[in-house]
Amino acid sequence: MSAGSGLGAFGALIIPISITALILKDRGVVSAFLKAGAISPQTARKPGSLSITRRYMMDGPIHRRTLVATGDGRYWVDRPRLQQHRRRLFTAMGLLSAGLIALGSYLFIGS
Repeated sequence: MSAGSGLGAFGALIIPISITALILKDRGVVSAFLKAGAISPQTARKPGSLSITRRYMMDGPIHRRTLVATGDGRYWVDRPRLQQHRRRLFTAMGLLSAGLIALGSYLFIGS
């Protein structure tokens, strides 16, 4: 076993945690709607009013149903569904991290 093997295992743990933190951070389209207070059909906003000019950026949140269309060109954020999505993502990344820790421990101890 090489001297740097321990740091490689540490990196394998840090990478999924870092990715999770970046994803869970409010950035982009959903963040813009949240900041504008578009959290119900009554407070929905049009993307153009939030300087969102690229429709494809809304495809992911619309597909996940965290961004909901009202039918008249306005959208709003379904906060419970957004929280559910974040919990699922956090759980999946936690399980991945735990698996990487277990694999790293097995390889480290087994060698």
